[in-house]
This record gives sequence, structure tokens and C-alpha cells, in this order.
Amino acid sequence: MNKKLIRTVAIAASALALVCTAALAQGHVWEDGRAGVEMKAGEFKLLLSQDLFKGSRADGFRAAWRRVVEVASGLGWTTDVDGDLTGRLEENTRVYTYPDTADGTLHAKFFTLRQRIPVKASGELVNEKADLTLKYSAKDGGAVPFEAFMKDMPEGTKAKAEVNVYGYVDKEAGKNVEHNTMQVTFKKQPVMTGTETIAWFAQKYPILGTLGIPAETVVSMPTSKYIISYAIEIGELKRGDTKLEVEACVWCNKDTGEFVTAEVSWRAELKDADASYELFDAIQHKAPEILDAGKSKNACIK
Repeated sequence: MNKKLIRTVAIAASALALVCTAALAQGHVWEDGRAGVEMKAGEFKLLLSQDLFKGSRADGFRAAWRRVVEVASGLGWTTDVDGDLTGRLEENTRVYTYPDTADGTLHAKFFTLRQRIPVKASGELVNEKADLTLKYSAKDGGAVPFEAFMKDMPEGTKAKAEVNVYGYVDKEAGKNVEHNTMQVTFKKQPVMTGTETIAWFAQKYPILGTLGIPAETVVSMPTSKYIISYAIEIGELKRGDTKLEVEACVWCNKDTGEFVTAEVSWRAELKDADASYELFDAIQHKAPEILDAGKSKNACIK
């Protein structure tokens, strides 16, 4: 582990000792003391009902945003007026794939590989802007393995550590699951051919070479699991000095165009965690008709 990363972790641990928020007092997992890593932000995620998207994506996004605004208004949030989404529906379209071993070893060990490729309005892939991410989710309640994850990474490699919060689990309002996560993304990566091995990926993420998977094991994904994602910022909520940029996305099978899942989400800083939990639970209780059973998006294709 290089000196810069050690210094970053030490600073984060010191800062955490000075920060006491109601979110931490309530027991929400926003730090990983064993690894000394402060979770400075969280992603709040709710899956959306397929019924919203029986018409157009724009109609589905508008319907979800309208109900979110109605619930938020009752809690004192203000919002920008819903604008015309039609002209922006293709601005953040990407193809996703989540490669794994044939027996799903990475997923079983709480690792997720993701390749993401931007798509032009014409449908052409922008291969030169592909990126590759490795994410670890501490789903077993254990520590995020920060030092092991970053060991032998190039000098200056940046990791993102945050909390993922999923709501409406088992279609039960207020039932949330949260995981501490960390990830590293490399930009401008070669587009995968489907023949890459664990050794190939371990050149970029050395921790993958320590999991006991034979080096020659192919890490790939059938083309039937390729996803095209249509994402958009549907609006902004404000209350006091808290501002939440609310996003929505729809996932479809890349080859068939069939609906896979949809999501509404927002990112919140540590200081805004309590306000986010309040809104998150209120949406589940007051607008369950727009929701589907909560889980991660990529769990829908496992």
C-alpha cells in the first residue's frame, strides 16, 4: 500500500472520529472501523415497477418523478419543475456487461466486474470510451478489504467507498438493506472479447489473483446478459442546505429490447444521510404502487 493511500486512510479515520451524525447514532452503517475507511456518501436505490414503462420511457420517468415529488413535498422539500425529458432520453445511454466465471465465483465472493460502453444516438458503440470497474460489496457484514483491494495497484489509483442502500425489500415498505462498498474504475479500457481470463483481469486488479481461482479460468458473460441502460436526471430536490439530484434508469436486454428492470436513485453526502433515509422510507410507505421488490440491478441478470 503506497504512502499516499495510507495517508488518505489515516485522514479519513481521524475525520470520522470528529464527525457524529444522527445517521450513525441510529445505527446506519456509514463507516468501516476495521478498515479505517469513512463512507463519505451513499447511493439510495429503489427499483421501479415495470407497469410504469408499458408506454414510453419518458412517461415512466415522469410518473415516477411526479410521485416522488408528491411524497417529498409533504416532507418540506421543494423541487424544480419537471421539464421536457424527451430531448434528453438518449444522452446517457450505455451498454453494460457483468462478466464472471461460469460458476459465478466472483459474485459468490462479493465481487462485481462491470464493463460500460457509451452509445451514440445512432446506436453506435463508443468503444474508445469503455471503462472497467471492480466493486466489492460487504454483503456478509464484514469489513471492506481496503488494503487488500488496493495492494499493488498503480500509484495514485483512486478508490470510491460508499454505502449502497436498497429499499422496499420483499415488497415491504421500510425494509432496507445496506452494504458498504468500494470500487475502482479504469477509463479507456479495451472492449472485452469474451476470452479474457482471471489472469488478464488480475493484471488490472491484483486482488482477483488472490481468490484461489485458476489463472486460466475464463471470465465472460453470454451476450444474452448484455444490458442497454437508459439513464437520466429526472429532477432535483432541495430542503435547507440539502440538495438531491434524482436519477432514473431503465435496463433492457441489448439484443431483444425486452425490459429487465428500472430504478430511481440519488446520491447523498454523509451530512445528508438522515434526510435521505426519511425520504427513502416515506416513498416506500406512500408510493408503493410505483415500486418493485428491492435488490441491486445487476442481481436481476444473475
